[in-house]
Amino acid sequence: MNRQDRLRGLNCRIVECNADKPDSLSAAMRGVHRVFICTPSTETRAVQTIRMAEAARNAGVQHVGFISVPAVNAPYTLFGSQYKEIEDRIRALGIRSTALRCNLFMDNFQMNADTIKNEQAIVMPFNPDAPYAPIAVADVARAAAALINSPRSFKHRAYTLTGPETVTLKNICDYLASALGKEMKLITVPYETAHKSLVEKGIPDWSARGLMELYHLIDEGRYLGEVSRDYERLTGHRGTPMHQWVREHAALFV
Repeated sequence: MNRQDRLRGLNCRIVECNADKPDSLSAAMRGVHRVFICTPSTETRAVQTIRMAEAARNAGVQHVGFISVPAVNAPYTLFGSQYKEIEDRIRALGIRSTALRCNLFMDNFQMNADTIKNEQAIVMPFNPDAPYAPIAVADVARAAAALINSPRSFKHRAYTLTGPETVTLKNICDYLASALGKEMKLITVPYETAHKSLVEKGIPDWSARGLMELYHLIDEGRYLGEVSRDYERLTGHRGTPMHQWVREHAALFV
């Protein structure tokens, strides 16, 4: 069953639109009261997200939620610059809006599946002892649902979404070893090597560069290494810890 079929099974109405075609956005948002924008993974995401928010305002939408990142506090980085422009421009529209600033996703570890499967190794460029607070994508969805269902319950313009605890690569290596029942090792590679590896896996060069900058922030202990309780404030529940995510997704690495 594909995603559209699953949504239809939940009694959802599906409306097609294109972030690069303003007319399609206007039609999709007609009669809608609340919109949540899953910021696209494109190099032009700032332009596209702002265009969607403008269409929402013009259609009379009352509240817009959208994905952002903690790196807005580091606008000298690529992702920080993109998302800061998004936040600043949406706030300037004069519409009620809320940014969900997501830490790195636990699910990003799927990009390491090949080396975990074939070499029993996590290959990363940043310090294996450096803490950060990744969040599960499913938890981001739960936070977004809470926001869009009760937007007036949340007064802040931005919430920082992290996991419930900080972890290091060494911790994650131990979690994988336990879940998979085999020894795991850590291999630290130069940033240039990690960047090249991502591009070879099909990640666009601009996105790979942006991810390397986030890894540098982890190395520097900036913006990504603190646990926020905003997920609990939004949902009323504790977020998914990394060891649980690894256990639940162990099949990805076998």
